[in-house]
Amino acid sequence: MRFSKSLGGKESYINGAGKIKKEVKDSKYKKKFMKKPHLARKTRILTMIIVLISLASTFYLLTPVKMYPSGEKIYGLVEIKTPSIIDELKENGVEIIHVYGYYALVKYNENQIVRGVEIEPIKYFMWFQTGIFDGVDGIPEEFSKDSDDTTLYMVQLIGPATPQWLNQMKGEGARIVGYYPQYSYLIKMDKDKISNLRSNSFVKSIYPYQPLWKMHLSLYKEMMDGNSTILKLKINVDPYLDITKMANKLATTYHAEIIKYFSYPQYNLAYIIAEVPRNQVSHILQEDFVFSADIKHESHLTNSVAARIIGVAELRNSWQNGLGLPVTGDGQVVAIADTGLDTGNPNNLIPDFAGRVLTIYDAAGDNDPSDPDDANLGGHGTHVAGSVASSGIMSGSDPNNHEYENSFAGMAPEAQIHFESIGTSGGLNYDSITNMADRSYQDGAR
Repeated sequence: MRFSKSLGGKESYINGAGKIKKEVKDSKYKKKFMKKPHLARKTRILTMIIVLISLASTFYLLTPVKMYPSGEKIYGLVEIKTPSIIDELKENGVEIIHVYGYYALVKYNENQIVRGVEIEPIKYFMWFQTGIFDGVDGIPEEFSKDSDDTTLYMVQLIGPATPQWLNQMKGEGARIVGYYPQYSYLIKMDKDKISNLRSNSFVKSIYPYQPLWKMHLSLYKEMMDGNSTILKLKINVDPYLDITKMANKLATTYHAEIIKYFSYPQYNLAYIIAEVPRNQVSHILQEDFVFSADIKHESHLTNSVAARIIGVAELRNSWQNGLGLPVTGDGQVVAIADTGLDTGNPNNLIPDFAGRVLTIYDAAGDNDPSDPDDANLGGHGTHVAGSVASSGIMSGSDPNNHEYENSFAGMAPEAQIHFESIGTSGGLNYDSITNMADRSYQDGAR
């Protein structure tokens, strides 16, 4: 990796030189000076030398430096501190690639110096959880893949992407899957179109997406140092392919035991949870429908500590001890708009909400304000309402005595709720934000 050399040092300025006249009246001192005229000549000569050096330095500082060596040009970023910087760069032979606003991407020779302008050379790398790479050299054969056997590629750009560059990539047939530092994109593209994409001036390098790069850190550590024979994995797959077929291939070809799978193309999301034989992991990572994989970590509920983390529990304790104002939400109405709430019927809700829900309004207009735990909605609205205003009685709270510590109580466990259900089988829908706000206000939300 090469770094450009910058010119350092302090500038000095000479304001001018003057002569000091001194009348020597004492003859004794006159004789003393007259006896050594060579000292006066040396002083004058030294002064002249200093003046000449100063003039030469000033001329050097004021003259633009133009160097055009034959070395290879590199890319760098420049902060545009003043409007004149762009012109100064051009005058010194620096090529302006793109101006992003307050900084610019430039192409220059590292020996080119523009006085007072710092060019930061771009350090190219690709950052994955398995390490930082500047190419495909050194990747173990077990976790490597050739460019002729894939449709997944890492495209590294010469600098920060512009909308025009990304649109150009898409126009040539690339589907952008994700971004990786530094200025690199994972794309899916037919291999016969890669050569055309590589010819674009904004493309620095293109590499086949390596199986090693697909592993998250915990899976990588297990594959390097672990000894488990069966691994429970979360495998992120292509959301635009048939997830049932992908799951079946994992089961039949790689002897994976499928636990569950989920696909939501609207949000570019699809994954398969499976138990996989250790010796099949590297083969699964070779599949182009696999984007990444990690050890499936068991989830643990931590809602019981949320109030403590943000300080609500401390305020409640202060109130119970006779200090401050009540902070349980008593006497308040909170308005929530989300996928739905539990059964959708205020008179038949789980105990954590019972008796405190004023209205559940069907803002989506699909005649179903409930919140089913299915693949589309996933119980999101009920979870959000619980975080806001669950009483926590199902997890050990004591609302009668206002004690909510170590339960899954919400932040305002005694507040009343106005709920706007905006979830449908196809996503989210509602009449208007204004109407939802008006209904909430009429119910007492402020």
